Amino acid sequence: MQGEIKKQNSSGIVRLQGDKVFWDYDNKNILQIDIKDIVVIGEYTNSDGPYLDDWFLLS
Repeated sequence: MQGEIKKQNSSGIVRLQGDKVFWDYDNKNILQIDIKDIVVIGEYTNSDGPYLDDWFLLS
């Protein structure tokens, strides 16, 4: 996979680099996952928004 894709929000930066997905927050790497280890990606919301995080991404 070529290049780097970044998406930033209030919960940090999720980036795809090579064959890994990274989650960085406050300039620190929180999580690193090999793409080959991801089986399914899901999402859910709760009633905390719009004042708190209410959207979550799971793998």
